[in-house]
Amino acid sequence: MIDRGIPPKDAWPNGVLESLAAWEQGDLVANPPFLYFADPAAPIWEATRSYTEDSPGPEPILPADEYLPPYGLVTTQTCDIAEEESTRPVRPWVQIAPVYKLTSWKRKKLEGGKGPRYWLLIANMPEDGVWVADFRVEVPVEKGWLARQTRVNGFANEADQRDVGKRLQWLRGRPAFSRELNAVHTSLFNAFHALEVDNPDLEERMMQHLEEVVVQVDNHLAPSSAQLVFLTSEPMPSDCREWLEQWRDGVSASAYASGLILHALDFRTLGSVSVLEYRRMSRIW
Repeated sequence: MIDRGIPPKDAWPNGVLESLAAWEQGDLVANPPFLYFADPAAPIWEATRSYTEDSPGPEPILPADEYLPPYGLVTTQTCDIAEEESTRPVRPWVQIAPVYKLTSWKRKKLEGGKGPRYWLLIANMPEDGVWVADFRVEVPVEKGWLARQTRVNGFANEADQRDVGKRLQWLRGRPAFSRELNAVHTSLFNAFHALEVDNPDLEERMMQHLEEVVVQVDNHLAPSSAQLVFLTSEPMPSDCREWLEQWRDGVSASAYASGLILHALDFRTLGSVSVLEYRRMSRIW
């Protein structure tokens, strides 16, 4: 269906592919389009409810101006934007994620890895404030439109911009877990949030050391046993380990009641984990 409508390379609109050669994954564009399909008779998001009170049925939703993002971030891989190495381009669209300013989060928290994983801090925005890309939704735009927009760079350097691909890889590469295992994950994340309020010094010290939380499990969808491994930049302080072990003791009984044996926690520095070991682990944080 799609291939039938794509012209050969020499028949693309004049200058489009040449202009796209300057664009990269992570570039920003001002005033991107934003639309989605919904049924106003069964609305979820506020913009859907306010779109119309009387709808004949499902339809494309074009939100009012106050719901539109001021910027969008290109999530398409760089090599797929201009398709410079291809003798016949086969991707008419690029994907755009909304970018907007937060008022309830401080930059330091997002820089420290806190906040939802679907948010990515845009550190070098041309405007003041704390700006994030929101990867919960992406909108396809045809390349002819993007080629005629002004490219905005929201990152100070290439290393920061590579974080876009890393975050997308993690979000899209997450394995599906059973409800029992997800309950353990949720309990840990909720405990982290509670610790930030109850003992911020301990929480900050833990986050300074903690790089990743991974799980070793015998089966993702029907597990009988699992072990959480805390990967750190340096050995985890003893009081942080004690707090995590107390959390594990508290959650292990409910996990066991659901048929899941939660083994003792393991604490490893990144340098002590082999590639083979890491491939057997699934990252959850």
